[in-house]
Amino acid sequence: MTDQPNIDLNIEYPEKLEELTQPHRYKVAEGGRGGAKSHFFAEQIIKEVFCYGKWALCCREVQHSLKDSVKALIEKKIDKFGLRPWFMIKEAEILCPHNSGKISFSGLRQSGADHSAADNLKSYEGYDICWVEEAQMVSKMSLDLLLPTIRKPGSEVWFSYNRKIEHEPVHDRFVTGASIPPDTVHVYINWWDNPWFRDTPLYELMMSDKSNSEDDYNYIWCGLPQKISEATIIRKWCVRDFIVPADTIIPWKFGVDFGFFPDPCCLIRSYLDWNTKEIYIADCIFKIELDPDQIDTDLFALISGIKGYIVKAESARPELIKHLKNRHYRIEAVKKGAGSITMGLDWLKHWNIVVHPRCLDQGLPEENITDEFQLYKYKTDPATGKVVGEPIDKFNHAVDALRYTYNDEIMKEGAIDYVKMMGGVRGKQEKEAEAAKRSGGCNYLTVAGLPVPPVGQDTGSPVVKRSGGVSYADSSRINLKLPDGSVINTSIK
Repeated sequence: MTDQPNIDLNIEYPEKLEELTQPHRYKVAEGGRGGAKSHFFAEQIIKEVFCYGKWALCCREVQHSLKDSVKALIEKKIDKFGLRPWFMIKEAEILCPHNSGKISFSGLRQSGADHSAADNLKSYEGYDICWVEEAQMVSKMSLDLLLPTIRKPGSEVWFSYNRKIEHEPVHDRFVTGASIPPDTVHVYINWWDNPWFRDTPLYELMMSDKSNSEDDYNYIWCGLPQKISEATIIRKWCVRDFIVPADTIIPWKFGVDFGFFPDPCCLIRSYLDWNTKEIYIADCIFKIELDPDQIDTDLFALISGIKGYIVKAESARPELIKHLKNRHYRIEAVKKGAGSITMGLDWLKHWNIVVHPRCLDQGLPEENITDEFQLYKYKTDPATGKVVGEPIDKFNHAVDALRYTYNDEIMKEGAIDYVKMMGGVRGKQEKEAEAAKRSGGCNYLTVAGLPVPPVGQDTGSPVVKRSGGVSYADSSRINLKLPDGSVINTSIK
């Protein structure tokens, strides 16, 4: 065992974070990129473990692997302070032998599971600190499981995040809620509060975003929820828990967008409810750097029963389609033509899209389906902000997969006919055509729109300081209305 060290850590941090160095049950650091939130909490974790032998848990909603965790950041901070001789860095945890301190890493719920991490969380009851990184992703159920678990006297729970939408469980409970828990400290911090930010390469990137896109600047750098602007393409969507019906009673639809590196591949499983005009997305899986064999084993094979359904795919990768057909997938290339993107987007924009919460787990650490819905936009005039052209070819993998999924419906109806059918006065033939299309079964949910956030500002001058997740329905049966008008009571899974 290494002898007790005598070292001054000399930790520096923005003055705005001063209150977070004091003992509080809940510490909330919110804001955009460049505000030093993660660096601050990582260094505070090291101080508490190295100096006082604390046990610290670093977690996020879903941790697919340690690459998704802050372990690498904490190791860099250990090296920064010259403390590696006093730490034992293992594959899944970091130990401090001289005082029995410990740093552990975990997901609040298991990847791909329906909130089955309760038993896993119980093992952290004796911990002193829990730091929840990317807390905007945390579900209400995960939060309800976590808070009573970290219950050692004097224990603390820390949250750091950049909001994506107006209402998120952590933000609603600790910042804007009607009954904020006692001993909660909230700090809103951004790049202009960070005295070191202007000396980093990120400063030029921030200035570029500020000049080119007010929406991106406010969201990425000011920590404001993503704004629904005129240029936003997909607006009618929400993340909503719903029971995923059994394969035997729902005609699932599949679509895949094959990404050319560095773009990801995206596979979507969904179905339509013609009665409520809703698309329910049960799975939206993102994968990157896949070879043809891995598209089978690491993407398609993740969805049970997929070989029993037709998968619509983009036609730009015929070699992949042939390869997957040889693997016995029923995959078909979508025929593209002039105006097909515009027609497909016009069709999608008239549906409410319900995203299952597990789709957030199935994305990449830096990108999932909700990120794309918020960031996929039309080109605009920099001077006026008005839409002037086609969609920008970024953040469109999930939307493209959806377009391919429903290509037959899109091409059969045409965007103009569809708008007339869904919103106008219907004649007898239109009603008969719509009734004939109701082959999908009906669901039992409604969709709420997303609120529009305020515009951000950046003010203030930084000062340096120094110091030494969703409930799941319980019902197992539903009433399902069939196209002929009859109703059956059937089981679901």
